Amino acid sequence: MGNLVLSTRDGNATGYLFRAKEQETAPLVIMFMDAFGLREALFELSEQISAFGVSVFLPDLFYRFGEYAAFDVATAFQVPAERERIMGMMGTLSIASVMSDTRAWLEVLADDPNLDMRKIGAVGYCMGGKFAIASAATFPMQLRAAASIHGGGLVNPQPDSIHRHLSGIQADLYFGIATKDRSFTPENQEELEAAIKLSGVKAELEVYEGYLHGFAVSDNTVYDESASLRHLRKLESLFSSLKD
Repeated sequence: MGNLVLSTRDGNATGYLFRAKEQETAPLVIMFMDAFGLREALFELSEQISAFGVSVFLPDLFYRFGEYAAFDVATAFQVPAERERIMGMMGTLSIASVMSDTRAWLEVLADDPNLDMRKIGAVGYCMGGKFAIASAATFPMQLRAAASIHGGGLVNPQPDSIHRHLSGIQADLYFGIATKDRSFTPENQEELEAAIKLSGVKAELEVYEGYLHGFAVSDNTVYDESASLRHLRKLESLFSSLKD
């Protein structure tokens, strides 16, 4: 794991690069974090994904706040002051701002001789799911595979809702959906399926029956090891196309 500080138009962002195991040059996968920020559970996932023969870049999307206190994953949404803090930080992130950051990061990472930037992947968890899919829409010539894992906000009334911007995506898409998820309801799923059909993009929607939002991340109170391993197998298959 390498610690990087990369410049954006809004300041310097910390990120971590997890290099592919036993490979000199490897494709890049960007991991978009969940609302709880960078921490050991996401480092573990990055290491697991890098074992598939790709290098994983995990940036801190909350860098505009400077140094901030870590969230307690178990209680962040139960303690009113912490809920207000995390919701406030999440509310500052827009698809436009995160994609601007992503453009800057891709430009810097392109100078790394050990990264193959011709085919890039992305994966996002919870709030990061929409950013992973948005990256495929924003950088269609580079992104070849993108996944949203129990992603929230994929379908909403706003003009930038990602389900309105699927046309033109060249990447293979995967959506791992929790059955009990207030941020992605069955009605949202129907709208997303209709948008995918209309756009003609190649996408798989897989429902994880009986599992709750957050099932894939190990420090979440609703984490399920078997469901997490299942999603990792899907990612391994999805990202194999980056190495062709």
